[in-house]
Amino acid sequence: MFGFMKNKVYRRLFVNLSIVIFIILASLSFLAYNEILKNEFEYIKHNNKRVSEYIEAAIRTKQSILDDKLNAIYNNDKSYSDFINFFKLDIDEYLAKRLDAYKPFEYYPTISKTSQSLIYSDSDISTIIIHNYIKNRTMVYSTTPVVHLKTYDSNGSNGSFNTEEFLKNSGGFVIRRDAFDPNTFEKICSIYIIYDTAKLFPLIDRYDSGDVIIASDNGSYIALNQPLKSRFVEENISIFLQQDKVEGEIPTGYFSNLHYTNYPVAGQAYEIITIVDRSIINVNELTILAVFALAFILFIISELFVANKLKDNAFALNNIINTIDNAKSGRFMYTKVANRKDEYGLIARELNDMVMKLDKYIKLEYKLKLEQKQMQFELLQSRLNPHFLYNTLETIRARALLNHDKEVSDAVSHLGGLYRDLLKFDSEITLRDELKLTQRYLDLMSFIYDKRFFYTIDVDDDIAEVKTIKLWIQLLVENFFVHGIDKNSDTNVLVIRGFRSSDDRVVIQICDNGLGIDKNEIEKINERIKNDDKGKSGLNNVYRRLKIFYGDNGVDMRVENNPIAGVTVNIEIKEVRYVQDSNS
Repeated sequence: MFGFMKNKVYRRLFVNLSIVIFIILASLSFLAYNEILKNEFEYIKHNNKRVSEYIEAAIRTKQSILDDKLNAIYNNDKSYSDFINFFKLDIDEYLAKRLDAYKPFEYYPTISKTSQSLIYSDSDISTIIIHNYIKNRTMVYSTTPVVHLKTYDSNGSNGSFNTEEFLKNSGGFVIRRDAFDPNTFEKICSIYIIYDTAKLFPLIDRYDSGDVIIASDNGSYIALNQPLKSRFVEENISIFLQQDKVEGEIPTGYFSNLHYTNYPVAGQAYEIITIVDRSIINVNELTILAVFALAFILFIISELFVANKLKDNAFALNNIINTIDNAKSGRFMYTKVANRKDEYGLIARELNDMVMKLDKYIKLEYKLKLEQKQMQFELLQSRLNPHFLYNTLETIRARALLNHDKEVSDAVSHLGGLYRDLLKFDSEITLRDELKLTQRYLDLMSFIYDKRFFYTIDVDDDIAEVKTIKLWIQLLVENFFVHGIDKNSDTNVLVIRGFRSSDDRVVIQICDNGLGIDKNEIEKINERIKNDDKGKSGLNNVYRRLKIFYGDNGVDMRVENNPIAGVTVNIEIKEVRYVQDSNS
């Protein structure tokens, strides 16, 4: 299959195509890998949204439970009055008022009992802090190690309690509710419910796609999945808290970015922030392996396809080159790839057509040379001793002059001149020289048919230098004396006309007033003229020689009866060949 690699052109083409295929497949693999990363990232973002919804739902559930507890107090006048008295009065005054308001079968819990029941009923709560603004007292209900109450005030033995510091260090999620005096609208207390985030959001431990932060409006935050995966997040948490956009990216290096998404919670003083380090997004190894395995398989298939195509092209090219080499050596063979539908097939078909025409032209040229050799051989046979023939004819002419027989002397002179011109002229002559030979022959015929034959030659000068072969007009004229002359007539006439037609063809017409030819025989003669079989007739031989000289489409010949008497032989030379000027 890779035999084409021996050819430098195809070897270079194969290497270039391999590089292009590799670059394309590598680019496609990279794009596919990026698309997989993009889909994985979109999946992580989808999970982040689900996590935020999960956190929001858990918080709203706890808020709803707390609000139900507080509303139970607010909606009962006696409970609410007891609630206000608990924060405004001293403990003795509060207990006295509670006893005074006591009625059998009528019970409403104190704030302490409510707090304790809330802790016992919800294991997610780690601490409840109630700060009394009127008495500047803080009550802390803790579940560590057991549920217990500890009270702090400015004058108490336990010392003061810094609520803000405690909330900041608790690491839990805080729900705050404030209570006001319905008469003076004075803030009485603030209730802080601190939830253990590990218990409040148990599913967060399963989330490993990034960091989740709950940030409040005052700038505090809770990192739910501590410790943070990214040190950058921990050190620069303020950057994310200050972002105004809902979604964005913060660069952390040349090839890594942190993607953050803020999920504001309607009606709440906090928002949920998810942070994903894009540089550590993992793609399933099997997926990556499948992508690159597919790219490798496609590369192999593409290489095999290219190799097979180049092999076929190399075979076609070698076949074409072999055909050309054979043609150079004279062996005309058709290429075998002409049936292809590509550029090689087009070249092969044109090459086959050229080979066919060259073979045909060479065979025609060979036939012409054979005929010329034959004519030269026959001519040599007739020469024997040309000087003896000339001297003999000249002796006869001199004897005729001595006997005062001028007609015999002229006839012998014409015959000698004819033989001399036949030997002098080459096989290719001008139309002017061919007409000179014909005129000498006609002069001899005038002597033979004394006062019974007349001729005229009317040929335009502008076609006199047309190149042609020797002894074809003379043969057509001779045909008249063999077949057409009326020996009983005293006025046998032959006219030779030559002119250029309107479409730039050279036309030669040989007209006579002889016996004529039967109409049916005329058609047969014209058919025989075009027949390529050698030796059929003199007309056929003349036509065949002219066709070889001027080409298949270069000449046309036809015999026609004249309206009154005799026939006309029409010859049209379509591809005119002129004698080159020696000075040009």
